Amino acid sequence: MRAVKHWIILILMVCLQTKSILFGQYAEEMVSVINYSKNELNIGQQTWQIETKDKNVTYFANNGGLLLYDGKNWEKLNSPNQTIIRSVKKEEDRIYIGTQGEFGYFLLKGHKYQYISLSKLLAFKKYNDIWHIETYGQNEVFFRADESIFYFDGKKVLRLEAGSGKYNYLGKVGDKIILQDSEGFLFEYIRGGFQKIQGPSGRFDKGRIVSILSYEKDTVLVATIYDGIFYKDENGFHPWKTKYDNILKKYNIYCADYFPGKGLGLGTSYNGVYVIDQNRNLIAHSNKSKGLQNNSVLSLRFTLSGDIWAGLDNGVSYLQMSSQYRYVSPDEDLEGTGYSACFYKNKYFFGTNTGVYFRNETETKSKLLAGTEGQVWHLQILKDKLLINHHNGLFVYDGQQLITLSKKNGWWKIVALTDSLAIAGNYDGLYYLDYKNGNFSVREKKSAFQESCRFIETDLQKNVWIAHPYRGIYTIERKDWEQKSTNVNVVTETSPDGTPFYFSIFPHKKGVLLQSKKGFYLSNDGKTFVRDTFLERYLDPTIELRMYKNDGEGNVWYSTTNETGLLIKNKNLQYRKKWLNEIHGRLPEGFQSVAHLSNQKIIFPLDKGFVFLDKNQVLQSDKFVDGFVSKITYSLPLADSSLYYTKSDSVISLSLPYDFTNLFVFLSGTHSPHSEFVTYSYRIDNNQWSSWSKDHVIRLYTLSSGTHEIQVRMMNENGSVRQTGYLMIKISYPWYRSPFAFFMYFVFLSFIIYRYVKYIRENHRKEVLMIESAKALQEQKHLAEKEHTQNEIIRLQNEKLTDEITFKNQELASFTYHLVSKNELIQGINDEITKLEKKYPDHKNLLKDLRNIHRLAEQNVNADEDWEKFISNFDQVHSEFFKRLTETYPDLSPSDYKLCTYLRMNLTSKEIASIMNISLRSVETNRYRLRKKMQLDTDTNLVQFLINF
Repeated sequence: MRAVKHWIILILMVCLQTKSILFGQYAEEMVSVINYSKNELNIGQQTWQIETKDKNVTYFANNGGLLLYDGKNWEKLNSPNQTIIRSVKKEEDRIYIGTQGEFGYFLLKGHKYQYISLSKLLAFKKYNDIWHIETYGQNEVFFRADESIFYFDGKKVLRLEAGSGKYNYLGKVGDKIILQDSEGFLFEYIRGGFQKIQGPSGRFDKGRIVSILSYEKDTVLVATIYDGIFYKDENGFHPWKTKYDNILKKYNIYCADYFPGKGLGLGTSYNGVYVIDQNRNLIAHSNKSKGLQNNSVLSLRFTLSGDIWAGLDNGVSYLQMSSQYRYVSPDEDLEGTGYSACFYKNKYFFGTNTGVYFRNETETKSKLLAGTEGQVWHLQILKDKLLINHHNGLFVYDGQQLITLSKKNGWWKIVALTDSLAIAGNYDGLYYLDYKNGNFSVREKKSAFQESCRFIETDLQKNVWIAHPYRGIYTIERKDWEQKSTNVNVVTETSPDGTPFYFSIFPHKKGVLLQSKKGFYLSNDGKTFVRDTFLERYLDPTIELRMYKNDGEGNVWYSTTNETGLLIKNKNLQYRKKWLNEIHGRLPEGFQSVAHLSNQKIIFPLDKGFVFLDKNQVLQSDKFVDGFVSKITYSLPLADSSLYYTKSDSVISLSLPYDFTNLFVFLSGTHSPHSEFVTYSYRIDNNQWSSWSKDHVIRLYTLSSGTHEIQVRMMNENGSVRQTGYLMIKISYPWYRSPFAFFMYFVFLSFIIYRYVKYIRENHRKEVLMIESAKALQEQKHLAEKEHTQNEIIRLQNEKLTDEITFKNQELASFTYHLVSKNELIQGINDEITKLEKKYPDHKNLLKDLRNIHRLAEQNVNADEDWEKFISNFDQVHSEFFKRLTETYPDLSPSDYKLCTYLRMNLTSKEIASIMNISLRSVETNRYRLRKKMQLDTDTNLVQFLINF
């Protein structure tokens, strides 16, 4: 009987242990997994080996070729014989690969990868797949096929033999190359060949080895496919026992890797990835139900940051082991939306849209709390009881049983007012809860307030605040609820800055926090508002706040429409902002919340399940993803347009032809997908930095010839900024801008200038001639016009003179006639006087008077003034006739002058005799004398001579 009991107890213990083994302590908390399907990458189905030695690029040996991933960009290099690539190894600048019947390496030459075949150097051709590649020393490489080991020393390829001639495993342990043959014997490479290891460690007959790993404290672990894990000491190999041995044997270990401080990663054939820590506890398990694309893991490798790449039977997955996030889906395949969580009586409780689930810290799976099926809005602990605000009613759970407080639909939240009174928000308004004798009871509603009361808070004065997302903000003053009334007051809709309040409220250590479109405000009465300028230093008030919670240590967890993050308080009472980009956008819209659980755990409800964060890890972690320039192309991102591939260069210098003016610079952040939260900025030639962007491609259009400096920086999700790249790109000048071209341009330009100058000078000369000709013509025209004008003036003057002469002649004639008439008159008077004298000789007085009259008449005839006037007029008309006459004939008497004048006027002798008061004979005599003085011959007409003189 005792024996039966013993076996029953033993069986129960094994079952309990098996249950623990099956799921593990962290089985429900899932590691964040990023999957890359074969269709997405356009690759083959299976990935056989992964190489993560390179800091910037991860290499995958895949059915469809060699895959290169730099954290942002995937690229595929085809195998030389278009067959499956089974193995890959990166050593310095060479990427060694092994395929079916072929091995060699890719080498980056210029901007393209070039394949160099090593199998062509080998005469032996009877081998199939190359399953393992290991490097040793300098330029020594080993390639393992099932029946051959090939050795490359940098110059030649040799075929090495050892043991049975069939080989299960080739690997490197420390600085040793270890080989296992099909009979389990182990060999070490020494001095150009493999030598059998002697002693107890010389044979491993525990199964087929998949990996030999250097573990902690000089321990060597050997992982096998079917028989578990072993360790080696001086006495041989022994089982490395864990609680999961049966599981690992059941699901077959196909690959393994170790990362100090992170754990031992095991890829199984049928149940995904297991990660075991240094204490041999399971710290992570990922399979198809927990994020992997499938359960068959063909290859596994830790990254330099401690994450895991898993090559699957169909696709590639990335396990973010270093991530601070652990995901939980308590309702498993239902993947319900999370709304609330809490830690109550050593259990986690999760409120989802499918019900309330719970589990212990050490339990493997969550269970549904019976009676809570359906939409859960809020979980909260009050008076050491768990209150469940549910769509179907209000429930209380004391750790043993679920009690229904109300079957009325739609309970949002409960806020304690006193030790015995609380207020609850419902779809149709407010209700009071009484607490007496350790039990809650819902009081019948008495208020006419009909609005849905989803958001309820209290301020420092214990006034109750209610926010409706569409109706507004209300308060119940303390005196009202103390009188058990639900009378409400409407809070002003306009903030002190003149803009309306958002209809949301948040608890704050100084009251209730409200937000307008321009600022944050604190209030304790709904009437007076104090501006919270301190918060505005870190949060933009123009972006609506959706969640705000102080964790009691001064740190603020928040979520806005643009970001989710944490304000971490430091010793100087200042804050450092840290973004939680991985979960932003995954919080349920309109129901963003955060809960602080036990053991410094933080939990966020998500649109699918929940996410756990370790508070200390979040506060201390400031992981930065190193960035680099992964590739540069000069057109569309095609393989044949590449100019640069990743070389981990801090400064990149490129010299490009003149027509490579449109460049695409591809950026990346290590080979970790953490880079999805990285943003980039750049500037060209020390100009202004571009705005931050997640776009990892810098597009440089129409770069001018010359040297350009391009600086790149990146910002991780925590806001830390680093300079990640410096490019010196020299765009050569086109042929038409070469020195020879410029010399030819100079010659041609000089010739053009010469011809132009000559042309200008010729034109100038012609223009001068034309100007001079025009000027001469103008002058001629001017002279002609001047001459014409002068002639015209002369003509006019002559006409004037002629008129004047005519006038003077008329005056002379008139004057002459006047003289003649006057003298004739006077002569007639004298004749009459003479007659009177003869008639009256006796009249003395009369005679006397007559003589006086006669004397006066004579005086009048000889008056000089008449003559002087006559001479003046005559000279004007006849151009100084008297002057010339005087100069020519100075011996002429005055009477001669007078005679010449009268003759010049063509007067008759009778007229001359009258004018001169002489006889006609005297006139003839005087004419005769005048001819003599002038010495005129008899043929010369005196009058005509004087007229022409």
